[in-house]
Formats: sequence, C-alpha cells, structure tokens
Amino acid sequence: MKIVKYTILGMLFVLMGIGIVSACSTGTSFKVLNVAWGNSTGFVSAGPGSMDVPLTVSLESYGTTSGNTACTINNLEGQLQVYGDLSNFNGSQYATQYVQQVSPSSIFNMVFYLNIAQNASAGAQTSENYYLYMYYNSSNSTVRESQTLNIEIPMHGSPNITYTPSSYGLFPGLNNVTLKLSNNGTGQASDIYNYVVSSSGVSVIGQPKTIDSLSPGQSKNVSVLLYVQQSSNGEPVVLSVDSHYIDSYGHNTTNNRELGMYIVPASQNVYAYPSNVTLVSGEIQNKSIVIQNNGIYPIYNVSVLLTPQSPLDVLGKNNYIVIPEINAGSSLSFPVTLYSQASSSSTVDTMDASVTYVMNQESQSISRTITFLTPGAINLTQVSSTVLPSAPVQGSIFTITSTLDNLGSESADAASVTAYPPQGISIVGQNTSFIGSIPIDTPTAYTLSFIASPSAKAGTYIIPVSVSYLNNLNQKLNASFEFHVRIGTRNISLASSGAGANAYQGSGELTVRKKSSGHPVIDILVIVLIVGASYYVYRRVKGKQKVRK
Repeated sequence: MKIVKYTILGMLFVLMGIGIVSACSTGTSFKVLNVAWGNSTGFVSAGPGSMDVPLTVSLESYGTTSGNTACTINNLEGQLQVYGDLSNFNGSQYATQYVQQVSPSSIFNMVFYLNIAQNASAGAQTSENYYLYMYYNSSNSTVRESQTLNIEIPMHGSPNITYTPSSYGLFPGLNNVTLKLSNNGTGQASDIYNYVVSSSGVSVIGQPKTIDSLSPGQSKNVSVLLYVQQSSNGEPVVLSVDSHYIDSYGHNTTNNRELGMYIVPASQNVYAYPSNVTLVSGEIQNKSIVIQNNGIYPIYNVSVLLTPQSPLDVLGKNNYIVIPEINAGSSLSFPVTLYSQASSSSTVDTMDASVTYVMNQESQSISRTITFLTPGAINLTQVSSTVLPSAPVQGSIFTITSTLDNLGSESADAASVTAYPPQGISIVGQNTSFIGSIPIDTPTAYTLSFIASPSAKAGTYIIPVSVSYLNNLNQKLNASFEFHVRIGTRNISLASSGAGANAYQGSGELTVRKKSSGHPVIDILVIVLIVGASYYVYRRVKGKQKVRK
C-alpha cells in the first residue's frame, strides 16, 4: 500500500511540474514590424488626395517572461486613432480592425482603410506618428487587456506621369516626335523607362531614352522616331506609351497612357499664298508669293509654277521659280509682276500654284489656288479750281470751287470732302461736305465756303482737303489736295464826295485790288485846329468889349 501511495504522489508531482512548465505567460505584447500602404493584393503608392486607401500594419505577438510561452490571443481589436491629414474612410475618429485569434509568437496583419487630405504634406522623408490601441483576451484569462503602440505612417506622395506630344499630327515619312513627360503628382518617380507601341500604318523606329527621375512638378522631354506610310494619309493613329518606374515608396510601377494622333496628308505641309491679297485692276502690280513649310522637316528642290486665270496675267518670266531649300517651320518668298485687265467687272482674280518638293527623301507635289481681291482703279485728279472773290481780305467770306475728274476704271462712290483750314481761316458750315458718286471721265464739282479772320495776317494760306470714297469692294479710300489762297489787308477810311465808306487795298493774283482814300487824316485834324483857334480868338475879343463898356 505504501508503495502504491508513494507512486501516486510521485505521479501527481510530475503532473504538477508539467503543468507549471506548460503554463503560458499573461504578459503577451505586440511589436510593430512594418507599416505600408496597400494590402495582400499589392502595394499602393498613396499620396495627398488618395481616398479609401488601405494601410497595412504588420505585427508580431510575443511573451515578456523568458522561458514562458506566449498565450494565444482571442478577440483582438485594433483601433487606429487618426487626425490631421488622415481620416477614417467612414468619417469616424478611429479606424478599427478585428482579428478573432492570434497564435503565440506569430506574425499577422491589420488593414485600415483611410482617406488622405488633398493638402497633406508629402515628401521622400515625410511621415506622421499615430497611436494604435490593441484590446484582447489571453487564453488563460478572462480579463481584457490592452496595449498602446506608436506607428509611423509614411507620406511620400504618389507620382502621376502624363505625356504630351510636340504635335498631334504625323506626316508621311519619318517623324521625330518629342514627348513631354510631366510628373503632376506628389511623389517622385525614378528610373523611368518608356516603351511606345503604335497602331497600324505607323512603325516605331527608335524608342525613347530612360529618364533618371521626375520630381513632383518637373517635366522632361524624350524623343521617339516614327515612320508613317504614304498610304496612311488622313487616318487616326493611337500611340500606346508604357512607363515602368520606381515610385516614391520604392515599388516597381507600370503606367500606361494612350495618345490619340492623326496623320496629316502630305499636301497640307506646304502652303502658297500672296503677301498682299489686294490687286488693283488696270495697274501693273509688284507682289510676292510666299511658300510656307508647316512641316517638321525641311523641304528641298522646291519648284513653283504659276498659272493665272483670265483676266489676270503674270508679266515677265517669273511665273516659274526654283527654291533650293525651305527649313521646317519657315517660309521664303519671291517677286511676281501681275496685271489684271481693267475691263473685267470681277472683283476676284485667281491663279494656280503647282509646288513640287522633296521631304524625307520622298518627292511630293501640291496644287494651291491663290486668290486676289481686285478692286477697280480709281484715280481722282483736280482739273480746275476758282476762288470768289478772287482777292479775299481779312474778315471777308470767300468760296473755293474745285472740279475733279476720275481717270480710273471704276466710279468712286459715296464721295465726301473734308477741309482742314489753317489758323486764321474758318470754314462756313460743316467741315465735311457730301459729293456723291464720281463716275469715270465725268468732271464733278464741289464748293466750300470759308471766312478769313479779321486778325489773320496777310499772306498765302494753304488749305488741305481730303476726298474720301468707296471702291467696288466697299473699301474706304482717300485722295488729298491743296488750295493756295492769298489773303489781303483790309483798310477803313472816312469817305468824301461820293467815295465808298469801305474800300480795300491789296495786291496779288488771288486778292482784290483795293481803292485809294478821299482825304488824308492830317487834313481833317488841321481843319479842327483852325476852327478851335478861331472860336478861342472870338471869345477873347467879345470879353474885352464887355469890360470897356
């Protein structure tokens, strides 16, 4: 019995010892291993303005007492307190994540979905500290325990690369297209490798070079060499650009953009037009024809043949010209002498321009119609003018009558004349007088009235006038003329027997001769003095007689 008794007691001690050794620690705690944007499906390049973006916090559970085993954690609740630049996707102050059970000494993740403010600060070294509160039950305790963790959330920003081509138009042949890469995001991108694929009709001859980095707001240019087939004229083209780069968090990222472009027909590369579109009919005109290269490549061996349409003629031998080279985006001009017959009633003249040239080692040709506006010629000439009175003087009114003749090929319509009298002369009435139509070879007269100021100095005055009119294109034109008028001096005198009270003296071709006066003023003064002296003598004699009496 004693043996059995001691055996049972020994077994109990063994079992008790085993129980003590296998007891788990109640001091379980958590350690933060990593904090990153993204979840199990992949990393996310988060930055200001990102919405409902996952944040993964990797943690490890472990015991605090050496030699003891950490307990299993049940009903783990993690609460991430957010504020400032971060907010919970549902607007609450705490982003919460639950884990039903965590094994001892295991690694597990908690994922929180957050919004990042649009104006949040971002940068390669930018991060913010937040608190993560952990609530849990140990497997050997019913008491709910807690732990507060400090986590550092990175805010490096998110790059956003866009592509802008130097031109959306492609031309048959080789095209060296410049792509402007711009980082419109908030994070840096580095080691940017671009690969371009094009739709049918366009072949990619050379791929763009690698860009070392693009900071937020920075732009850099790369070139891609394309070849466009001649048969692709006018067709739409899609360039697909794949960019591979490392984002601001160190993640390998792929970005794809499609650029819609079009193929410009070769005939639209080169234009021919006149430097001045107005060509007066009935007159020999010296003009210039401009050849404009709107392409992105130079053109060589440019030949231009001008073929005018009647009634337009090209005079001389300059209807054919050869130009060795015109650079891309440049133009050259050459002179041409033109004549449009005045008998035509048309207001538009045309001629055809055939241009052949070499671009991208391919011979091309275009045909352009050059149009001129051809108003009729109007040539107003002053054939006569008269002044009445023929010798105006200071303070007098005079009129000028002028006769115009139209020696052109079209009538001048709605003609009016405006006078610009100099100081000392004023126009009577309005400065502008309406004339009306001035037909071809039909003298037309008009009259203007003026007054010379009494204080005007004697001499010759120039009175400019401007005749404005409309041609057959309703364009307003002007012709200028001058009148030379001599103003004489006006004298006032006392008239004697039959002499006029107002008489004039003057000289000159356009002035009236003035008559001489009846008596000089000195004679009148002598008479007055004699009468006064006689009266004085008479009064003195009369006074002496009275005294004697």
